[in-house]
Amino acid sequence: MLFHHYLWDFDGTLFNTYPHMTRAMQRALAECGCEPPYEEIFFWMKRSVTQAIQHFQDAFPNLEALGNLGERYQRHETEDSQELVQPYEGIPQLLRDLQARGGVHYLYTHRGASAFSHLKAFQMDGLFLDAVTAEDHFPSKPAPDAIQYLLQKHHIPSREAVMMGDRDIDVLAGQNAGIAGFLFDPNHFYSECGADLRCSSIQEMRSLLLGTDA
Repeated sequence: MLFHHYLWDFDGTLFNTYPHMTRAMQRALAECGCEPPYEEIFFWMKRSVTQAIQHFQDAFPNLEALGNLGERYQRHETEDSQELVQPYEGIPQLLRDLQARGGVHYLYTHRGASAFSHLKAFQMDGLFLDAVTAEDHFPSKPAPDAIQYLLQKHHIPSREAVMMGDRDIDVLAGQNAGIAGFLFDPNHFYSECGADLRCSSIQEMRSLLLGTDA
């Protein structure tokens, strides 16, 4: 294997959450009298929830209701999330196969405690040795602080570790911490990102991490 320690982002990497998150933002915007195209919402959600909220508040300054867009979004994102949020097909098995070959998994997400409930729902919680979430209050990606914390806590050699994510900030966070950055980019949003490794499908990810014949 190329690596022994895998730091995983949650949204858009382990779990295919963006369709649900985009619909939640779409509903929140509609409540405020704003109905941009789904594709535009998806584009900004792939950057971050914070950037999406700021973008639409700036784009529609006359809509006072957008002032609490974040609260509206959080309410809709929570609704039915347990039923609608699922891991990418093949991800649970990939994690288990990497673990069977000596790999160790860590979670690093800007999401809060809801990440654990989603992992538990698919019997994936036991696959992770440790986790850093929003509740740990580290600086946001691409800052390296959370990754450096995990590296130091578990005595992980930087050459044996990789940050797995679906956005440029995931890759940069890993590289800023001195480890490799692996980009999962199924929608080809980040063609300019200087990732050490990249893929556009879970099968391709599997082949790169386990070997071409995996």
